[in-house]
Amino acid sequence: MQAADLRAAWDEHAAAFVAWVREPNHDSYWRFHRDLFLELVPAPGRRTLDLGCGEGRLSRDLKGLGHNVVGVDAAQTMVAAARDADAEIDVQLADAAALPFGESEFDLVIAFMSLQDVEDLEGAIGECARVLDDGGRICIAIVHPINSAGTSLEMRATAPL
Repeated sequence: MQAADLRAAWDEHAAAFVAWVREPNHDSYWRFHRDLFLELVPAPGRRTLDLGCGEGRLSRDLKGLGHNVVGVDAAQTMVAAARDADAEIDVQLADAAALPFGESEFDLVIAFMSLQDVEDLEGAIGECARVLDDGGRICIAIVHPINSAGTSLEMRATAPL
């Protein structure tokens, strides 16, 4: 799928996705992903980038923990939803492989369930490194292959992925 197609798909399905993720306690984010992931996140520093922030639920949680959060997403409808949910968080429309920030502007980059949806993974990681301070940190979570792999009917070592 090309980048434009991926963005279009997110835009097309944004309303359903936003409704789904904003219903508390029904998906894995509420049950365990959020809390386990936040254990990896350092204490608030100067500035935190939420790469691929979607509708902004993690950005809002990070803000609640004291982070000065900037969110970016490639889908305009997700940016609008994040802004509507909390107008105090700076959310910008941006490609992960072409971030609109200068070098070393952040001491923390969060990529929570987003890197599996970027067209240019190498470019996105390069941009994360560019915008991070020396000694800055990146915290990443991606969908486990068991949830995103092919449609194998068998769960064994030799099953196709």
